Amino acid sequence: MVQVLNKSSEPQVINAQEERSLAEWQQLYPDLWLLLEVTEEDEGEPQKGRLIAVDPDDITLVPLWQEYGRQGKITAMIHGIYAEPGPTVVA
Repeated sequence: MVQVLNKSSEPQVINAQEERSLAEWQQLYPDLWLLLEVTEEDEGEPQKGRLIAVDPDDITLVPLWQEYGRQGKITAMIHGIYAEPGPTVVA
């Protein structure tokens, strides 16, 4: 059986003009998913970007991510820092 998730919320669109490191954006938006337009890379790894939008659920950002991709823009979707410690894995 397939369950369909009806999510009606829209992401919070920011469209920031300032450029920051990914770590800085992660500090500013804890516990949220961030969609960034990449403005600087180092050997293919995103280093800096402009914030496009944020949302608690990454799937909500997918339509915006696809739209920017169709425009030929390089994007990154990352998670802000976690305010609460996550589970500990013991091997």
